[in-house]
Amino acid sequence: MEINEFRSGRRFTREKALEAFKEIAGDEDEDLVDAKAVRTLLQYRSVKRVYGRWCADRGLAPWPISPQQLVQFVKHLKARNLSPATLSAYVAALVTIARYQGYKLDTTPIVEHLKAARRRAGPPRRAKPLLARMLKDLVQRLDDARLRDLRDKPILLLGFALAGRSAEIVGLDLERPGSTLTGTTGYLTFEPNRLLVTLLSSKTAQVTPTEIEIADHEMPSLRPALTRWIEVAGISAGEPLFRATAGRHVARRRLASESILDIVRRRVGEYTAATGKPQKDAMALARAFSSHSIRRGYCTSASNARVPFAQIRKRSRHRSDAMVAAYVADAEGRRSSGLAKVGF
Repeated sequence: MEINEFRSGRRFTREKALEAFKEIAGDEDEDLVDAKAVRTLLQYRSVKRVYGRWCADRGLAPWPISPQQLVQFVKHLKARNLSPATLSAYVAALVTIARYQGYKLDTTPIVEHLKAARRRAGPPRRAKPLLARMLKDLVQRLDDARLRDLRDKPILLLGFALAGRSAEIVGLDLERPGSTLTGTTGYLTFEPNRLLVTLLSSKTAQVTPTEIEIADHEMPSLRPALTRWIEVAGISAGEPLFRATAGRHVARRRLASESILDIVRRRVGEYTAATGKPQKDAMALARAFSSHSIRRGYCTSASNARVPFAQIRKRSRHRSDAMVAAYVADAEGRRSSGLAKVGF
């Protein structure tokens, strides 16, 4: 149970960030709270609590962390079958917390332990891309008479057109940004012949706003889907664009970013079952998809359509060419094995 605290489902607000910052940083200058994303600070606090309980159970002083104590804690986490990425996240959190405490945490003793964990785990599982042709068929099967279908359609379409991350999609407000206390990450505006998404903060641009244009003629299904959802849900300017639903009721609260994973898997499973696959097989296939499948689906579909590399990266907003190149290489590999012109 303690490990699950790292995956907090709580709403991310600056007030909660300040509360978490005080717990992990003590008397540090409160201005530093803005150096980290809200979610990151909440995760760091959770790590500190997990580590603190581990120390208490063993009668150990938590600070400063000796090299031997760090090794034992990492071994404890490994015994819980955490992924290598999660192990690294715990260590990164402890490094930052130690810095707030006024000393440098030596991670040299655990380098080989983390390498061993990565080798045992093998290559990380990659989410299956939700390709354009599948997404088009999938959303066409959604029924606008059902409130959740009406909401999920623009979520999937906008996520694809935006090549968006979960937090970016659910953090959008309508027409103008609302209060930062509601988890706003940006806003969407309707303009002549286009939609404009302004991201005020994102994983790769936490200070400088980023604008992404979605031309109507390039994504003609998106504007009608958004307009219909906004009208039915009664969303006003400055309010969260996507919200939780219950039956025929639209909640006031913003949809949680974790909901994008549920939406993708549920819709892929329903679509696959509707095309004739047995329910068990459809659900198994759906588990190969994740919230990242929308973003990956855009990059792969654009590459399949031979959209120039620079344009793909501009829309996907990846940190480096190498990250986009992985998607492009996958798409190119499916188009040609590299043997066709030289084989005999």
